[in-house]
Amino acid sequence: MSKNFDDYLRDQLSMEKDELPASVKNKIDETLSKLPENVEEADKNAKVINENNEAGKNGEQDKIVDIELAKDKRKKGSVWKKYGQMAAGVAVVFLFIFPNVSESYARTMEKLPIIGSIVKVVTIRNYFYQDDNHELNVNVPQLEADKESELNKINLDTEELTKKLVDGFYAEMEALGKNSHGSLYVDYEVVTDTENWFTLKLLVNEVKGSSDTYYKYYNVDKKTGNIVKLSDLVTNDEFYDIVEKDIKRQMAERMEKDENEFYWIEEDSLGAKFEGISADHNYYFDKDGNLVIPFDKYEVSPGYMGTPEFTVERALIEEYIFANMNI
Repeated sequence: MSKNFDDYLRDQLSMEKDELPASVKNKIDETLSKLPENVEEADKNAKVINENNEAGKNGEQDKIVDIELAKDKRKKGSVWKKYGQMAAGVAVVFLFIFPNVSESYARTMEKLPIIGSIVKVVTIRNYFYQDDNHELNVNVPQLEADKESELNKINLDTEELTKKLVDGFYAEMEALGKNSHGSLYVDYEVVTDTENWFTLKLLVNEVKGSSDTYYKYYNVDKKTGNIVKLSDLVTNDEFYDIVEKDIKRQMAERMEKDENEFYWIEEDSLGAKFEGISADHNYYFDKDGNLVIPFDKYEVSPGYMGTPEFTVERALIEEYIFANMNI
């Protein structure tokens, strides 16, 4: 780490609008001052820095940065072991303390090579309300990456969707009065995060008279930075017929094994029937690269069946999807 980079970080710190705790500033300065100018100096003077400080919580902070770090492979007897221990101390400061007390530092980190192709998920807003008959708890995610991508489209979509849901919750409560009952929960989950692929799952549960649960999946090709819809994977429309037949086969097998399971393979008395998936249907890939097709509550089965999912083996659809889709 060079002197110029140290100076750059100090300059960034001085421009912060939100004052960092003195203990954090002092620890940063102490750590930077102990960094060696070169490897030779590290070999002679390397010291182990144990970071036992815990940054105090900022009451105004509403962002949580979740950053995955790879574990160092220790090389005994080498200078890099000593230097790596010192670097780990610096990493604690730059990768954990800074992002959680400073938005601008979190954004500055995106430009550093250590981030690589990691996609970060940040909770940028939480809507919360509770009384005797109502409860609202909505977490709004934001995706950030180190290169140009279409992630901002996902951010806009999740913001618009969550705001619409929250506005609807309050509008219904005002219309029906506080003696009515209702709840709204929205959260998110990272389903897939590999070197090439990222999938975010948005979970929505609404209760107003009856309960409704549905999901929205966002798939991102890390190599291109593009959002990938189901139709973007497909080279031949025969893909949809093959997936439909395989899902119906699985539905029939599940009902045969368990009499409590029921799916609308055939049209029921109310006209409900599973008729395949569309080009923009939700999907994700599991850890083995197989295609998973999830369904919302009431979409292919009665409400008591919840939100069923069906896994279509990759080998079954391999020839109908683009070969360069390396999940």
